[in-house]
Parts: sequence; structure tokens; C-alpha cells
Amino acid sequence: MARLKVLAGLDIAERPLPQDGRFSATLDDAKMDLRVSTLPITFGEKVVLRLLDNPDLLTDLRGLGFFRKMLRSYEAVFRRPHGTILVTGPTGSGKSTTLYATLGELNATERNIVTARPRWSTGCAASTRSRSTPGSALRSIPGSGVSCALTRTW
Repeated sequence: MARLKVLAGLDIAERPLPQDGRFSATLDDAKMDLRVSTLPITFGEKVVLRLLDNPDLLTDLRGLGFFRKMLRSYEAVFRRPHGTILVTGPTGSGKSTTLYATLGELNATERNIVTARPRWSTGCAASTRSRSTPGSALRSIPGSGVSCALTRTW
């Protein structure tokens, strides 16, 4: 347990609170990304490891399987200057991949993009990542010159 926590950048002494982290490993010349989640239980801790797809594989929205009409509707929404997009679904359904691909579409030097998620499953192309909680980060954004703010609940 301690080794996994160290690899994932978690606090090895923190047991009463759940923690989430990630690390990469190489096996047979293939890079694997792993997400580590710990949960305190009655007699110790439980750990869950999830293998993640390489973040470079699907960074284009057209490769995510949207129907053409749905993709046009989604693009019309996320290209608006204001608004909120709620991406929901079960574990492994592609919430983070969808938001990462959306960031790839929006990311430009003239935009000030802030993400309000403490840890992204994959690398994040945003110009700024908030270190605070998603709620407090989103409350502080109005009036700060931010063009786009993305968050994902977990």
C-alpha cells in the first residue's frame, strides 16, 4: 500500500481520508497510466487501481464516436462565449476524455482557459489549472478574464 501511495504522489500517513493519485509505468515498451484511489475502511484501507488509456490516443472529438448531429450540437454549445457543460456518466465512460478533447479544440493563445479539477485523468492542455476545490475555483472565476472554465465531477 505504501509503495503505491508513494508512486501516485499520495500522503502515506493519511489514512482517515480518501485519496486519488496517478502514476505511469512501462511494460514491454508500452507506457501505462494508472489511477490510484484509496478508501478508508473499518480495518485499514482499500485501494483501487485503474488502467487508463494513453491520453494521446483520442484527443480529437471526431474520434470519440459522437453521431454527426450530436457533435455539431455539442460544438455549438462549447464554442459559445458563456455557459456550462455538464458531462456525466459511469466510471470509464469517457467523461475526462471528452473534456480533454474539448480542451484541445478550444486551446489557443488568445484564450484564457482554467480547469477546476484537482487531478485530471490525463494530461490537461489548459493554460491554468486551479489548485483549489472545483467549487471555490468556479466561484472565483467571474470577473477574472477567463474565457473558458472546465470542471468534471467524480
